[in-house]
Amino acid sequence: MTATELLSSLMPRLAHLPDTSGLNFLESLNRAVDMVFGRMWRQRSDMGKKVFGSLVIDSSVPVALPPDFRALVCTFLFVEGADAAGYTVNPLPPGDIIDYEVNRPEYYYITGDNEIGLSPSPDQAYTIKGWYYAAPVYLLMTDTIPWKGMFDTIIGDIVMMLASGQVSEPAVNGMIDKVLSQRQAAPKRNKLW
Repeated sequence: MTATELLSSLMPRLAHLPDTSGLNFLESLNRAVDMVFGRMWRQRSDMGKKVFGSLVIDSSVPVALPPDFRALVCTFLFVEGADAAGYTVNPLPPGDIIDYEVNRPEYYYITGDNEIGLSPSPDQAYTIKGWYYAAPVYLLMTDTIPWKGMFDTIIGDIVMMLASGQVSEPAVNGMIDKVLSQRQAAPKRNKLW
């Protein structure tokens, strides 16, 4: 469902509210999506996870993480190079400095600019693979609401709560948790590579 389709479905309900909320539909929609994602992230739901497997680092210069990157799911990452069988790297220990000497990387680091680098500096091109939590991007009217329809009704209800000034975080969390628990009861097929 797109944002436009959601707005059309909510119009009959919105028409019954006084026009004093001052809320913008897109702002309310994006706030609702953020609330759903925030709950999924706090619950460490599989639904907020994605895989990156095409990040290539071949120098001391870090590369950009995906634009929707929020956090890594686990602390180790899998790397492989043309002359190196796949192996795992861990985060650069706190207090250690980035090693710019060229060698086989043992660690990774993430910068404040959402970039990832390897230390020591790679001796060849390495592909990094790993799971990350993906935050939804800001939605526009023509954008599809994330999560393939699983939360469309809840997102619509949250938009209505925001418009009426009746947002209850426990109620919202309960609605989200119900969908997440149904999802987690279903068989899992998470394979990274």
